[in-house]
Amino acid sequence: MRITKTRCLLGALLLASQISAQRKVATLAISGENNLRYAYTLPDDYDPHKAYPVLIAPGMGRDDTTVNLFFGPRPEQHGWILIESVALIRGAKVMQALLDELKRNYTIEGFHFLGYSANSAGEFDIAMELASEFTSVTGLPGHPRTTDSKKLQRLKSLKIQFIVGENDSWWKKQALNSQKTLESLGVDVRLQIVKDGGHILRHYAGAPLFKILNTLR
Repeated sequence: MRITKTRCLLGALLLASQISAQRKVATLAISGENNLRYAYTLPDDYDPHKAYPVLIAPGMGRDDTTVNLFFGPRPEQHGWILIESVALIRGAKVMQALLDELKRNYTIEGFHFLGYSANSAGEFDIAMELASEFTSVTGLPGHPRTTDSKKLQRLKSLKIQFIVGENDSWWKKQALNSQKTLESLGVDVRLQIVKDGGHILRHYAGAPLFKILNTLR
C-alpha cells in the first residue's frame, strides 16, 4: 500500500514548465532492448573540452515536456550535465548503455545518481550492480531495499546521501536503518533529516540540492 501511494506522488515531482533552451531530447538504440529516450541539459557556457559532473535522475516517462522538479527553474545554471531518463527502472543493462553513450559524447568528471520515493529501489539496485561507474547516490528520500551485506558492500566505493523529512515517518525510519547498516559495512553515508519536512522536499529544488551534490564530487 505504501509503495502504491508513493508512486502516486511521483507525478508531483515532474514539473510542467518553461523548457530550458539547453534541454534536448535524444533516443538511444540498445541491442535487444526497446529504444531509450532521455533528456539532457547542458550547463551555461558549456565547453566540450571541460569535464563535468553528470546527474542522472528520473524523467521522460510519458511526456517530453515535463521537467524534473529537483533540477530547479534554471537547471542550466548549476554547472552540471543533467540527464532525465526512465533507465533507472529498466535495469543495469539499459543504464550501462546510457552511461556508455554519455561517455562517448562528453568528458565526464563523475556520474551521480538521484532517486526519490518508490523509484529509489531501482536506483540503489543499479548502483550496487554498476558501483564502479558512479561517484555518489542520493535518495530524496530513498534507501536500498535489501539488507544483504554482500550486495550493500558494493557501495563502499560510493558516497551515499539520504535526505528525508522529519515528518516522513516511514521513510525516515528506513533511512536511519540503512544508515546504521551501511556505516557498519564501512560505507561513506550521510543523512540529513529536514526539520518539519514531509515526503516531497520541494524547497531542495535547484540550488539547495546542488549545494549538497557538489560536496559529493
